[in-house]
Amino acid sequence: MKNNLKKAIIILILGTLIFLTTMGVFGYYFHQSLWGRDTLQDLLALLFIAPILLPYALGLIIVGSVELYKKLKVKKLTLSLIMLAIYISPIAMLSIYRFIDHQIYDSTYAFSAEKWATANEDERSHMIHYFREQHELVEKELEYAIILLGQPDREEDLKYYYSLGLEEAVLVTHEVYYLIEFDIQNIITNESIIEVPHHPTE
Repeated sequence: MKNNLKKAIIILILGTLIFLTTMGVFGYYFHQSLWGRDTLQDLLALLFIAPILLPYALGLIIVGSVELYKKLKVKKLTLSLIMLAIYISPIAMLSIYRFIDHQIYDSTYAFSAEKWATANEDERSHMIHYFREQHELVEKELEYAIILLGQPDREEDLKYYYSLGLEEAVLVTHEVYYLIEFDIQNIITNESIIEVPHHPTE
């Protein structure tokens, strides 16, 4: 009887630990992907955990809880509350963590001309999305963009390019630019984020 009870407790604890670890890995991946630091290895780890470890953890928790119910004759309401605490608490903590992480991210990369002027390419790649939300460039004079973004990193006929660094995909690396197009009167006609193949210099 005692051995069976001990076994049920061990199963429940093991399932809970795996479940908490799984939630931690989800939190880590969400954090990395938000901040642009996720890698292919991170994604593969997540794809392994989601279909394999998570159902396994939940199965152990259910089996352990049912065995405890049988051995200790715990009330169903009490058992249900324990199960809810095991399930909901880590998920709630993950949700709160993601909310705080997003607030910190928004504060870090909120656009300002001063921050843009001292930012590196990686930081600009995050800030540009806030810039596009805050400032509508089309039909404005080119000088308006220059005041906010400074001089471009590259110029072509009626086009300004602001470098946003490199973006890596499977077997391919792209250079990312914020492109501003304008007419001969220096009125902005279009703006967009573009990718071009990266060719490292030998």
